[in-house]
Order: sequence, then structure tokens, then C-alpha cells
Amino acid sequence: MRRNFISVSAATALKNSKFVDCRWSLKEPETYGPAEFAKGRIPNSIFVDMERDLAAQPTPESGRHPLPPLSNFIGWLKSKGLQKNEPIVCYDDAGGSCAARLWWMLRCLGFQEPTILEGGIQAWQKAGGTLDTKDATIVTANDEDFPESWETGFMPVFSVEQMVSNLTQSNVHVVDSRPAPRYNSKEEPTWPDPVAGHYPGALNWPVPSNLTEDKLLRPEPELRALAEAALCAKSSANDTVFHCGSGVTACFNIAVAEQLGLGVPRLYVGSWSQWCKVHPTKVQYGNPAEV
Repeated sequence: MRRNFISVSAATALKNSKFVDCRWSLKEPETYGPAEFAKGRIPNSIFVDMERDLAAQPTPESGRHPLPPLSNFIGWLKSKGLQKNEPIVCYDDAGGSCAARLWWMLRCLGFQEPTILEGGIQAWQKAGGTLDTKDATIVTANDEDFPESWETGFMPVFSVEQMVSNLTQSNVHVVDSRPAPRYNSKEEPTWPDPVAGHYPGALNWPVPSNLTEDKLLRPEPELRALAEAALCAKSSANDTVFHCGSGVTACFNIAVAEQLGLGVPRLYVGSWSQWCKVHPTKVQYGNPAEV
């Protein structure tokens, strides 16, 4: 069984590992991560910018965080010296919900050992780990073979066109990873997305429900109960689609489902921020089956 999450003690024991700081804030998307990184990070970490490195500029037809051009992301990987055959530890200060986006993108390109640091930078400090502000030592990575597109990568994706078809054909089960108030709401929130509600028939598995107060993963039996409820008793997550607000935090639930041995859900990258723009009338409200 693949271990997608790693403890601080296990992460410090890794040889030739690379740590990547993925801190980001929905309320301060441009400034929060760089500012926190400058204040202090896990020693020899590099920083990845959610808005510039892990996403392209949104368009009128896309969600808030469309995947970047593949060549751009590969160029970033090479510039930071990240290679497929080395352990890469992705961390943040949000329990891993932001770091999971980088984890998913690395897996999609065939990286073998990316993991998400359990408890993030807080757990690192609580375990006695120090922070510093020194620049990481970087050796530019060698050329490697990568998929030709995100769609032909090693992690399955789902398009908005497929989501439309699914309304009538019901080919896949849909899981919404947003917090319950955003999933249930009938009121117009205006932010971060302009339309309330959820995709018709989607069940809710809020990412925060996986975490303790210390932002650590809950015990496996509790995680399994959450996952199985969201999967509606399906034996495998392979025929499910996970989404969130903009294709970021849903990656966390994908990592949990796979670690539990339930398969690999597909990611609808556009997520609710795309769906509510393109099909604002095809929504559902209330709480039919909240996890």
C-alpha cells in the first residue's frame, strides 16, 4: 500500500530528500506564502508558488486554479533540481491541504516518492525541528521523460465536458471536498465563488474532517469511515471523481483514499469554481448525505 503521508520522524530519516514549502492562503493568495517562507522554513526547503508555479492564469471558462502548461511546470522542476527518483516532502501549515496539489502534480508526472508532511510545519516545530532563512542548495535537474500532457499522465483527470455528460449518464460518483457550509449553502456567498450549492448528486467529504486539532491525520479507522461514507459504499474509488473549489484541496482526499487502499479517484481540476460559472443553473442545495 502506498504511503502518501509521512511523519516528521520518518521525513527526517530520509536520505537525499527535498522539502518543498507549499504554504498558501485563499484570502491572501499572492502574498501569504512568500511572506511566511521568508520568515522561516524547514532547512534547505525550496518554495513553490500556488498562483505562479502550480496554476495558470484563470480564464472566463476555467476554474480559479487551472493546471499550468506542462512545459512551464517541467521547467520549474528542473530549475529547482527536483527529479523523479528522489524523495520529495511537500508541506504547508494547513494540514497538507495545499501541499497535496504539488503532491498530485508530481505523481501525475511519474515521480515515485512524493509525500505530504503530516501536521506540516507546525508538527516539524513541535518535534523540535528548527527553521531557517538560508537559501536552499540547488543543483539543476537532468532531463527526464515526462507525459505529453496532464491528461496522459499517471493520475486520472476529469473534464467539465465529462461532468456535463455525467449528469445524464451517471458514469461516475462525484465527491465534493469543500467545507460543509460551502457545499450546503443556499445563500449567495459572492466569495470565493459567485454561486452557492453543489454539483447534483455529489456527496460531501470535507477535507478538514480528516484532521485533528493539531492538523494531523485522524486514525485510520476514522478516515476509512469518512471515505466509505463519501464513496457511498463503493468498493473502489477508481470510478469516482473528486473536486473542491478550484482543484487544490481535493488532491488531499485523493491522497487519503489511495493510502487507504481504496483506489485512485479522478480529479476534476476545474472544480466548483468552473462548474458554477459554466453551468450556474445546474446546481443542488441542502445536505442530502453529508459525511
